[in-house]
This record gives sequence, structure tokens and C-alpha cells, in this order.
Amino acid sequence: MVIIQLDTEQLKSLIQTEFRKVLNDQPPAEYRPGPNEERPLNVGQTAEFLGISEQTVYQNIKKIPHKKRFGRLYFIKSELVAYLEAGTQKTA
Repeated sequence: MVIIQLDTEQLKSLIQTEFRKVLNDQPPAEYRPGPNEERPLNVGQTAEFLGISEQTVYQNIKKIPHKKRFGRLYFIKSELVAYLEAGTQKTA
């Protein structure tokens, strides 16, 4: 074991350097979907996509496919399209 004595400025500099290394190793804060992924939609975007109001999205949330993380609702376009197609009925 090696014990090194540092003064306040050296310790401050060491902490700042290590902190910057940690921040640089972190993924970007903004979610960036991969080439085969879709960007999730929020409630407003989902309402616009479905042609309904945000209130209607909330009122039918148990029927509409969604994911909930950190108290927020997320929707995937392909899941919404599948949901709409599953509800399609043939007309006479």
C-alpha cells in the first residue's frame, strides 16, 4: 500500500480530473435510437399520430399499447400501428 500526501489544491485537481473522466465515459443524456430502433413518442405526439386529443389518449390508456418509465408514458409507432390494424373491421 502506498500513501500519498496531497495538499488541498492537488486534491481538488485530482478530483476534478477523475470527475471529468467519469462524465466522459457516460452515454449522452439524450436518447438516440439505434439504426433498427424507433424513437418513442410522448402523449402529444401519440395523440397527433392517432388523430385524437391528448385527453382521449389518457382516457383510453388501458387500451393503447404503451410503456411507463419514471412516471412518463412512452409509445412506439409500430406498436400503435399494430394496435390500429388489430382493431380494423371489414366493411360490407
